Amino acid sequence: MRDDTHKWDAPFPASSVLTGEVDGKACRVSSANMHRLTLISGSGVQTSSELPLIGWPEIAPDGPFALSLRRDRILEVNGPARTDGWDELKSLAISDMTDGYHAFSVDGPGALGLLHRGADVFAETPSASVARLIFGLPALVYRTGETAFSLVFTRAQAVAAYSALSTALRHCAPVRFKERP
Repeated sequence: MRDDTHKWDAPFPASSVLTGEVDGKACRVSSANMHRLTLISGSGVQTSSELPLIGWPEIAPDGPFALSLRRDRILEVNGPARTDGWDELKSLAISDMTDGYHAFSVDGPGALGLLHRGADVFAETPSASVARLIFGLPALVYRTGETAFSLVFTRAQAVAAYSALSTALRHCAPVRFKERP
């Protein structure tokens, strides 16, 4: 049997932090902690959640909020506990996706510059949805501050996303690139 382990990126430690500079501006990438993620689908989903609904480029609040993915789908972040399955009264499908996603925090004055290397994300172009392709991977990209962003990838694509972010940051400033466990 052949050994194909060298063809795949090694898993990264969740506590790792990437730092560097993008166009001479500091940038930091780390894993973000989300306690509960609930995917809700249905025709009336945009009005079904009492949480603030975030699109692009709105800044997410500190407390619970919901990300607008499509007109029929939202992702509640750190929202209330919900029962998985079909909600007959509201005609909504509800799924606990806490273990289905991995989030990265990208912050610092160079954060948007790093994102520009992998996606067309512009603060002056609003969208109701936070769904984007970044470094060729589907992701949820939203702002958490003036120079801070969260990128949410499916758990299966987290290693590829980490590798893409690491490579992009390394190519921005190879001398200043550091990875800390």
